[in-house]
Amino acid sequence: IGSFENWLKRKEERCLLDFLKFAPIIRKYQELFGAENVIVRRFDQIITREGVSELLETLGIPTEGLDEVDFNRRVNRGQSVVRLYLNRQATRLFGGKHNYGAGRLYYYWRRFSPIIDDVAFGLGSGKPKPNFKGFEEFMYEFCHEDNLQTSELIGEDLSKLGYH
Repeated sequence: IGSFENWLKRKEERCLLDFLKFAPIIRKYQELFGAENVIVRRFDQIITREGVSELLETLGIPTEGLDEVDFNRRVNRGQSVVRLYLNRQATRLFGGKHNYGAGRLYYYWRRFSPIIDDVAFGLGSGKPKPNFKGFEEFMYEFCHEDNLQTSELIGEDLSKLGYH
């Protein structure tokens, strides 16, 4: 029920965001298997038909049947701004997993609250943006060095793509 800013800072203090740093992971795989045997692709490269096709071809895997895959299908679309706000209020009122206990009302809320997203997205609501004053600076300080190292490891200038 706390703010995103407090949650993020607490996670950083406890090194629970380190999974977002890719350079150490890539480096370890390259050490274990050889850099020539490790293929690294950005997420935006592997969610398109062209990206998947290119990756399969690189790996020597046939691409037959790829035309039947619906690349527009989304399974986890995230929460709407409305549901996020109501989730915070509901958790304050009747508890949740991370505060004073998840009772029956919490589980009913979790089961039926996705209906709010259907309505909100249907009316044109967007997704919440993880932002607070200082968010950009926080992300820069947290990710900049890792982005530089990752760029070097994969041979791609990530700063040209907006990763600073």
